[in-house]
Amino acid sequence: MNYRITKSFRYYLALLTIFIVPLWAPINKWIIRIDGAGRVPLFLSLITMLLLGDKTQSVLFKRPVLYYLCFAIFVFINGILKQSYLTFEDASIYLIFYWLFTPIMYMVIIAVALKMSFSVTLKWLTLSFFVYCLLCCFWGTMQDTGRLGGDINSNSMALYGVFCFFCLLLQYICNYRSFFSLLLFSLVPVLLIVFTGSRTAFVILLIVAFLSVPFFYKKGDIKTFLMIFGVTVSIVIGGFYVINHTVLGERLMTSTTQMEDHSFATGTILDKFGDRGIQYYLSWPYFKQHPFGGLGLNNWRRVSGQPYVFHSEWLVQYCENGLCGLFLYLLFYISLLHRMTVSQKFDGDREVKIRGVVKYMLYSIFLLNFVSWTYDSYCVFAFYAVAVRLSNKKCFISYGKAIRFHVLSKHRWRAFKLSQSCRHSGADEFLGPNIR
Repeated sequence: MNYRITKSFRYYLALLTIFIVPLWAPINKWIIRIDGAGRVPLFLSLITMLLLGDKTQSVLFKRPVLYYLCFAIFVFINGILKQSYLTFEDASIYLIFYWLFTPIMYMVIIAVALKMSFSVTLKWLTLSFFVYCLLCCFWGTMQDTGRLGGDINSNSMALYGVFCFFCLLLQYICNYRSFFSLLLFSLVPVLLIVFTGSRTAFVILLIVAFLSVPFFYKKGDIKTFLMIFGVTVSIVIGGFYVINHTVLGERLMTSTTQMEDHSFATGTILDKFGDRGIQYYLSWPYFKQHPFGGLGLNNWRRVSGQPYVFHSEWLVQYCENGLCGLFLYLLFYISLLHRMTVSQKFDGDREVKIRGVVKYMLYSIFLLNFVSWTYDSYCVFAFYAVAVRLSNKKCFISYGKAIRFHVLSKHRWRAFKLSQSCRHSGADEFLGPNIR
C-alpha cells in the first residue's frame, strides 16, 4: 500500500526526536533526573537516523553537511590523539563523541523531516524551543549576580530564547502564524533573555528584529504600517526600560566582561573585551606551538592551567582544533551561505523574505561564535538544518496562505531556469503527492 510519508511511523519518530532532544537537558536536571550522562538524546537520535535509512544518507553525504561530518571526524580523532578525554573526571571518550556527533544527527533528522513536511516540522521545532523557554522561566533559579541560571548556563538559556524567536519569525514569514500570535508568543523568549542577563543574546535579538521590519511591510497597507510603527516604538521603549531597570541593562552599560582575577591585563585593546579578549591573547602562543592540529578539543584548561573553558567558538576552532579544523568548519559555513545565495537567484518576493530570515540567522551565528561556543548547541544545529533545507535548488509554490516547498530534479531545474514559469499555473506538475 502507498502510505503518505508524513503519516508514517518514521516521520512521527523524527518529530518526537526533534521535540525531545533539546528539552532533555532541562527535563533531566529539574524534573526526572535519571540520565546524568545524556544518553537518551544520543541513542534516540541514532535509532531515528537508522530507521530513516536512505533519507539520512541523502543529507549526510552531500554538501554542505558532508563538510561538517569530515570536520567532526577530524576533531574526534584529533581529540583522542591529543588525549582530550583526560579533561573529564571519568576520562571518557564517550563525551567527546556525544558532543560532536549528537548535534550532527539532530541536524540531519531535522533536514530530512523538513523535506517530508516543512510546515509541520517547523511547528514541532518551534514548540520544543518554546517549551524549553517556559521550563527555564519556571524552574531556573536566580543566582547571586541576579541572573537566571542554576543547573543550566545562563547564556545557553538565552541562546534558546533567541532561536525560539527566530522560529516564530520564520513561521510568520511563511504565513504559518499571524502577526498577533508572533507578538504574543515572542514575549516568553524575550523575557527569558532579559532574566538571564545575556548581552550577546539581547543584542542579536534587537539586530534581527530591526533588520526584519521591512519583511512585515505590505506596500500600500496603512494598517500594517501602523502596526509596525507601534511595535517599533514598543521595542525602543522596552529597550530603554531594560537598560535602566534590569541586571541585563547594568551588564550592557559596563565596558568589559569582568574576570574573577582582575590582576591580569594584556596592555592591548583586547582588555576592552574582558575575559574573552584575554583568552584570545593567551591562546596565541599555544596556536603558534600547535598550528595544524591545535591542542585538542576541550584541552585548553588542561594544557594552559587556566580555570575557564574557551568562551568563543572561533577560539575553540583555531586554538583547540588548529588550522585543519578551522578550515573544515569554514568550508561548511561558506558552502552553506554560497548555496543559499545561489538558490535565491530565482526567488519571488515571499521567498526572498524566507531565505532572508534564515541568512540573518546564519550571520547571527557567525557573530555569536566570537563570544560563545556553539559546537554542542542543538538550537544552532536546528537552524543549520533549516538552512541546509532551504539551500537546495527548489521552487516555492504559493497556495493561498501556505508556502509549499519542493526540490526539483536536475532536469526539471534546467527547465525551470529556462522558462521561469514554476510559480505560474503550470507549476502543479512539479508537485509530488507527499509535499506539504
